Amino acid sequence: MSINYALGMPAGVPVPSPSPPFDATRASSPAATPTNLPATTATTAVPSLPVERPQGTSDTPTTAIIGLIGVVVGALLTQVFSFWRENRQWERHVAHDNERWEQERKERQEQWKREDESRWHKERLAAYSALVASVERWIRLAQRAKPYAFMGKGVISAEDGKPLEAAAEEIGNAAVTAELLAPRYLRGRIHRLYIQTSFFRIDFSGHAKQRTPEEADKDASEYLKTVIKNKNALRDLMRQELGIEIQEAEEEQKS
Repeated sequence: MSINYALGMPAGVPVPSPSPPFDATRASSPAATPTNLPATTATTAVPSLPVERPQGTSDTPTTAIIGLIGVVVGALLTQVFSFWRENRQWERHVAHDNERWEQERKERQEQWKREDESRWHKERLAAYSALVASVERWIRLAQRAKPYAFMGKGVISAEDGKPLEAAAEEIGNAAVTAELLAPRYLRGRIHRLYIQTSFFRIDFSGHAKQRTPEEADKDASEYLKTVIKNKNALRDLMRQELGIEIQEAEEEQKS
């Protein structure tokens, strides 16, 4: 095996030719630029692909801020709605209680009114009854004490006059209470009846007017008829004022 000692390589191996020296002017010449290459060797521009962003990421912190504001606003709106709903429930509760209290107040007032009317009705009934009873008692005494022609009496005796006078005083006491409770249209009738019963004994005692037994008997009978008539008229008005006539009429219709 022969060795090329000048190059230090085995014989038979081709020796590469040395590279030509670098020429800067040649490298900058137009022939060396890619634009002078044939059209078939021109480079093709590769389009750029969009870069996909991971889900849940944002371009800027604005989205996160908007989301935080939305959460805060949502919480505030929830609190406001809850407060409004509770306030409405409270208003309805208060309104219901006020309505119930007002209804109870009206019921109590109506009950008190009925009780007052019932008590007032009982007091008037007692006063009217006492007055009518005293007049009835006086009439019985007056019919016994009045002058009678067949007995030859022209005046009321002192013995008969004392109980008659006491009965008239009883009428006066009952008339005071009755006039206090009675309406205006009954007061005059009550007072007139009291005056009539009071003056009967005086009129027929023989001091006011001299009469024969026949005249005294006739005048006393007419006097008592007037008293009885006035008493009955007053009694009927009292019954009507107390509502007794209406109740009796309703009972008659039902029966």
